Amino acid sequence: MVARALAQEAPLMLLDEPTAYLDILRRVELMRTLRKLAHHQNMAILQSTHDLELALRSADELWLLSENGKITKGTPESLALSGKMAEVFGSSELDWDADQGSFHVHEEPSQFVGLEATGPEQLWTKRTLARLGYGVASENQNPAFSIAIEKDGSSVVWTVIKDDQQLKFESLETLTEWIEGLHLKSSYTV
Repeated sequence: MVARALAQEAPLMLLDEPTAYLDILRRVELMRTLRKLAHHQNMAILQSTHDLELALRSADELWLLSENGKITKGTPESLALSGKMAEVFGSSELDWDADQGSFHVHEEPSQFVGLEATGPEQLWTKRTLARLGYGVASENQNPAFSIAIEKDGSSVVWTVIKDDQQLKFESLETLTEWIEGLHLKSSYTV
């Protein structure tokens, strides 16, 4: 359909969910192609999408439509920094996280964990913990256990301290299995 529109040499292209049935690679390719057309062929391209993550990365301007029908316009960056993303999409289930540039699903942690880490390992460990029902303990919370992430070159080790025991895990998967095992043990305790 995009090729057909290009063959007509129209100065304006209106698209309704053009990436809806595409895999992630093809979505990115299509959005890059549309962006190049807009910038190099001087075309105006207006599209509707539910793929907000990709729109944030490729659109020159976003029009956010709230539940009450109000339209908020701006560059992706200005909408993110001004709090408009949070205003339009914030709910009891979801928040905009300006620090991460993504949405954060509300989940009440059942327990808290101490975490000492930096970089991408910290981010992905926090996400894993949240998925498993744990939050990162603040100073005034008593953690169920503590995790320290140590990097040595290309290897990463997750060291867990629980009940005066020290356990080492060489992957996030093995750490996840251990944490899931804690849940199984606690659910069968009488």
